[in-house]
Amino acid sequence: MAKNLYIEDITPGGKIDGQFVVEEPSLMSGKKGKYITCTVSDATGSLQCKVWGMGQDEQMMDVHAALKPGMVYRCYGVAQVFRGVTELNINEGVGYLCTPVEGEDLSPEDYVYSPANTVENKKELLSLARSISRTALRSAVCGALEKYPLFFEVPAARYKHHAYTGGLAEHTIEVARMAAAMADGVSGVAMDRDMVVAGAILHDIGKVASFEKRGFSFISLPVYSLIGHTSLGIRIVEDLCREYRLPVEDRTHLLHILQSHHGQHAEIHPHSAEAWAVHFGDNASATLHEVDDDLRETAPGEVMKGRHSGGLVFRFERPHEDRQTLEKEYQGTLF
Repeated sequence: MAKNLYIEDITPGGKIDGQFVVEEPSLMSGKKGKYITCTVSDATGSLQCKVWGMGQDEQMMDVHAALKPGMVYRCYGVAQVFRGVTELNINEGVGYLCTPVEGEDLSPEDYVYSPANTVENKKELLSLARSISRTALRSAVCGALEKYPLFFEVPAARYKHHAYTGGLAEHTIEVARMAAAMADGVSGVAMDRDMVVAGAILHDIGKVASFEKRGFSFISLPVYSLIGHTSLGIRIVEDLCREYRLPVEDRTHLLHILQSHHGQHAEIHPHSAEAWAVHFGDNASATLHEVDDDLRETAPGEVMKGRHSGGLVFRFERPHEDRQTLEKEYQGTLF
């Protein structure tokens, strides 16, 4: 069965019969019994999906056990709007989820969603790393990017911001740009620009050990939840510091930036201007993408609580923005 329907073509109220990648399936319990939540995606975007089946708990448990994240499945159901968001509901089509679709005609061009430009992002990150003036620090950062090629492929998160192939590198570039701009542009505040750039590039390095490629997507590993990307990153950076013989002060400062990059939500809060700059860049990159994703699910002129950002968002009409495109985007046909 060749792919004949894309996420961007789906509109609420219609019957859906198409092939999509299934990601992050979770078995849930509700008032009417067990059901499955997951995400279905292709090269044009993603949708939330709920699999209700025929109301039998045992059936839902069997389907959940059979689902292989990252694989392509035939999805037969109905597109409906729930709390302002278009989602796919599967009932009688549940049987198709027991066996993935296979065939030579399955192409990443049809099934891998990523707005990131992996080639250009890699060039820019390497250029930023080479701009570090201190030899040992520059070598450690460049060495990390060479040692972990997955850095340019894995997502930055499971659900929220930059949750797509190449998302980590894209997020890292944004953090490094903003943090470096703070180091260069805040008058009267002394900052070690080399350390700001190094810390920004390596702040999420632990995520290379948090995801694994399966099928057409990256699946989060248990260590992502059990240990966390910060602790995993500390291990990696400690090894880099020893390998490239970083001075004790640089080693300590770099590790501190990693440990504190979540700001007031971290166990250790930022203690230096450089650590605050990386945190602010990290927070701005993540928050702005989450708000943007929420706005795409908000009708023009309306306010709603965003499921990505967790806060209220209002969709203003911007100059030169096409009203028809806004409405189509809100209906879930673009993302």
